[in-house]
Amino acid sequence: MITLNNNISFPINDTFDFGYFEHDVNLTDCRDNFTSFDYVDQQDNDHFQCSNKTIVKEMFSVEYRIVGTIFQSIILIVGLLGNIMVVSVVYKIKSMRTPTNCYLVSLSIADLMVLIAALPIELVSYYQEKYTWLWGNYGCKLSVFLQYLGINASSLNLIAFTVERYIAICKPMLAHRICTLNRARKILIYVWTFSVLYTSPWLFLIETHQIDGGRERCDFKLPRSYYLVYFFTDIIVFYVIPLMLSCFLYILIAHTLLSSKNIKHKGRLINQPGNMASVNHRNCKNNSRAQVRTLLC
Repeated sequence: MITLNNNISFPINDTFDFGYFEHDVNLTDCRDNFTSFDYVDQQDNDHFQCSNKTIVKEMFSVEYRIVGTIFQSIILIVGLLGNIMVVSVVYKIKSMRTPTNCYLVSLSIADLMVLIAALPIELVSYYQEKYTWLWGNYGCKLSVFLQYLGINASSLNLIAFTVERYIAICKPMLAHRICTLNRARKILIYVWTFSVLYTSPWLFLIETHQIDGGRERCDFKLPRSYYLVYFFTDIIVFYVIPLMLSCFLYILIAHTLLSSKNIKHKGRLINQPGNMASVNHRNCKNNSRAQVRTLLC
């Protein structure tokens, strides 16, 4: 039997869910961590006492695990299949290698990076003790680095894609000279180089910390206050500026498309049967046909 707080005793191999603590209490940990506690009877391994200590193992609830596993598994599977298909199709079919598709491939690679670096680790964390990191110090650094890299690169890719669409729609004559495949590749090299350089400090700002029971946690290396400038820069460079620029460019694109639609509508009105200009145009055509018949005869 195990005695918790010297008051309550339970069989050693049982696990109880205490609603008061809102997490599982794994009583077998008392035996596994016997160096931290005192035995009542060391000759009998099935009976000992945890002196004035309660073994608390914080776990996610069963409902949380089920819902999280289902939704994140769907996101992981759909995301992997969709993005891999985009990359493979553009790679295999040469006619698909356009500037627009280059940006889409780069965006898919960034999405794959985030999916692979975040979701498998998150799924595993549902079935282990809270705040426990299993992947070592290098895994901690690499996971955070890849997640931020994918997010930042996605934001810059969307900016480049939006600018390319704006030039193609609003400046079609200029697009033939600027929107080329080689230029798109150069822009993507700049995008990924800047993203890697900007995100690389995370390799030195994150590390694992030892917590109770020999467990590790992936956390900030410095106090959180030191990261405020970095976080605000992230928000401005990769969210506020891209959002404002995208809204502005899409407003211009919408204005251009609506203007071209109005011009086409006016052209249809001019060519209506009851319009004098349309009648004169048809008379000219008829006279021309008559002259051609006269010459042929």
